[in-house]
Amino acid sequence: MREVYEHAVRGETIPAELRLWVRRDQVRATERALEAIDILPRRPGHLP
Repeated sequence: MREVYEHAVRGETIPAELRLWVRRDQVRATERALEAIDILPRRPGHLP
């Protein structure tokens, strides 16, 4: 994200490769968050 910000501050176009990396990381983070939410109810001691 720092690289994206730096490009934006300088008024430069964000390279396609960098945009793809950022998008991939966003998707992975969302998938992992959803997996964690799905796991919680199956853990011992989880409160409803």
